[in-house]
Amino acid sequence: MRTKTLLIAAAALAAGILSSSAQTYSQNIVGYVNQILPANASTLICNQLQGTNSTTTAEAVLPALQVGDSLLIWDPGIGNYDTYLYLGGGSSGWLEPDGATVGGPPNISLGQGFYYFTGAGNPETNTFVGTVILTSSIALPANASTLVGSVAPLAANADDPNMALPLQVGDSLLLWDAGIGNYDTYLYLGGGSSGWLEPDGATVGGPPSLSVGQGFYYFTGAGNAESWNQNITIP
Repeated sequence: MRTKTLLIAAAALAAGILSSSAQTYSQNIVGYVNQILPANASTLICNQLQGTNSTTTAEAVLPALQVGDSLLIWDPGIGNYDTYLYLGGGSSGWLEPDGATVGGPPNISLGQGFYYFTGAGNPETNTFVGTVILTSSIALPANASTLVGSVAPLAANADDPNMALPLQVGDSLLLWDAGIGNYDTYLYLGGGSSGWLEPDGATVGGPPSLSVGQGFYYFTGAGNAESWNQNITIP
């Protein structure tokens, strides 16, 4: 049985649509995501495509890397970020989080959110290229914030069935707002057009929008461990 292969244009991804036009056939869905990275800024993004041979090293995932760029990867064990400074790549091309050891690249798994800092001093565009994974599962520990992103490259609101967030009353999404240099926090009250407490802590409204390639914190405020399971079917 043949499955559809789609070369997904950035415009289609941005619209949250997996298009079935101009299709060829093979076993995988192949696509790309262009992520704009402003100069001298940290951008919260995620890895949404599986590279060749399932490679997840930072150098395979992030072809835009320039000397001076850094990756900030959340470490729940210490409650802080592990910072990796790019020195040029390879087995001795990264300054590790201790600020002294030189080693190889960190791994960035599918659905993992992280900050990309453009320390090289100029804007960059990273093009993620690889296989679109439509069925996935991400563990979300109880009473904890986990830095994640949709494994499938979708743009949709947080209530969208394809986004499939395991929302329970009391859970929150923390979305980085570069304009204010802080997080916008949306508290889940039950969903729908009046099912979210907005960042001002007073207004009740609809779900926040999540863009392609966006990373965010998911806080399991309902008090129990959850699992974010996506299983998207293309007509």
